[in-house]
Amino acid sequence: MNSFIDKIIRSFLSKTPLYRLIDQYWMPYFKNQFKEIGPNTQIITPLTVQPRNMSLGDCVRIQNHVNMISSKGQISIKKYSSIGSGTIIIPGAHTPTVGLPQFFSYLHINDEERIITVEEDCWIGASCILLSKSHISRGSIVAAGSVVTKDVPPYAIVAGNPAKIIATRFSINQILEHERILYPEDERMSKLELEDLFESRYKGYKSIGISNMNKADCERLTAEAERMNIKFYDTINHESSKV
Repeated sequence: MNSFIDKIIRSFLSKTPLYRLIDQYWMPYFKNQFKEIGPNTQIITPLTVQPRNMSLGDCVRIQNHVNMISSKGQISIKKYSSIGSGTIIIPGAHTPTVGLPQFFSYLHINDEERIITVEEDCWIGASCILLSKSHISRGSIVAAGSVVTKDVPPYAIVAGNPAKIIATRFSINQILEHERILYPEDERMSKLELEDLFESRYKGYKSIGISNMNKADCERLTAEAERMNIKFYDTINHESSKV
């Protein structure tokens, strides 16, 4: 119900002169505060972040109520990735220190400040927590409500607290096709890399992705990519096939 009411309020506000003024004048100023930000990045406020500590690639979407808790820790989110509503990202970590009560943790004495990186084309679900030792590799999905405490390998789907692998996003052949579309040749993962990855990390796990897209959806996707000046490097397969 709260989500439904929120949509109604946002729909109403989006038609008001005040909202349009905020969108036109305040949002560009807010985006300029980030360490780095891509031209097609979308940010839905409110947020609780330190923009100066965040680098956002092109085509990144940050949903509302994302919270970054850190003094000097850094966050890097690369192209095509999305961060779900209510996610908390904590790139720093406290070190227990004799004589230092927790009340004075805001002094950041002996804290470890790290970089949390979300690589290309990842989806971080709603209300996740990314802790200081986490690294989200390309193409991964973190299920809603998960707590990530370590590296997530490419194209994994992880869930739980602590987050563990439960499936893969695509099969090897689907990943090769997906990367031919999204990335230039020198940025793609090789078949040998993927075979090693699946042999070492994904034995017995199911791949949940599909390879079909109907004509109407393809046309909508192509039109939106052209509008945002995003290049696809290969043709999308529209035949209905599920692997």
